[in-house]
Amino acid sequence: MHVGRRRFKSPAIAQQRVLRLLAQGSLDGSQQILQQLAGAQDRQVELILNMLDYARLEAGKVVPEAVMTDVTLVAEDVVALLTQLAEQHSVKLRIASEQQLVVMVDRTMLHTILRNLLTNAIKFSPSDSEVLIRVIDSEVQVIDHGAGFGSASSEKGTGLGLDICRRFARLNHAELMIDSEPGKETKVTLHFETKNSKKR
Repeated sequence: MHVGRRRFKSPAIAQQRVLRLLAQGSLDGSQQILQQLAGAQDRQVELILNMLDYARLEAGKVVPEAVMTDVTLVAEDVVALLTQLAEQHSVKLRIASEQQLVVMVDRTMLHTILRNLLTNAIKFSPSDSEVLIRVIDSEVQVIDHGAGFGSASSEKGTGLGLDICRRFARLNHAELMIDSEPGKETKVTLHFETKNSKKR
């Protein structure tokens, strides 16, 4: 939990600094102030959600409740949730669905996986770039053009959220695969077993 404690402090400190500047009357421009506070709050909420999921996994209390789920509909829900975050980073989100993919999966876990992958992609993407969510065959892919795994400026490969994604994927008989070329493109693929998916 040491890593979680360190990451929890970061957004909390950011909020504290902004509030102190406000109290001192040292900040001008309410829009900028609200954006800083919103960004810090988003990071804090994301970390809390991940820590709760991690605690449940470690306690062995996570049991998938699999139902037939349209992957594109879940992706659309996640994009709607993260649109404001993307706008703050000047990143465009786009969904490309070549066919309807319906899988037997725990919908909440799938939502969590896509939320974490998309949040990482947004955070590490350069301004005025695009993050693509592609549904193809028996897979859903999140593609960005940010720092990439293994880059000094990216913590993608070591985060709590990614570990949760991998474990949630395994619980739902799926596999998480990463193909990354630092500075060019990162593609994270969630592959579902054929027997658990239906394409239309």
